[in-house]
Amino acid sequence: MALIGEMKFLEIGGNTYSIPISETIYCTCSTAEGTAAKTATIVSGELSTLATGTLVFVKFTNSNTASNPTL
Repeated sequence: MALIGEMKFLEIGGNTYSIPISETIYCTCSTAEGTAAKTATIVSGELSTLATGTLVFVKFTNSNTASNPTL
């Protein structure tokens, strides 16, 4: 991911997407691997409402063994 001015550029599968910095949220999730209801904590960015186009990155610090996990 590259940062240029007020935009971030993200490449996925050969396609490049430009994303406004204001619409990008970074989170971490350290919920135990067997717990189905995962929770994430925002570490960068601000989320007043989740709108179409908002990009949320979640770093999971544990693996998952729950059958039907939710976030």
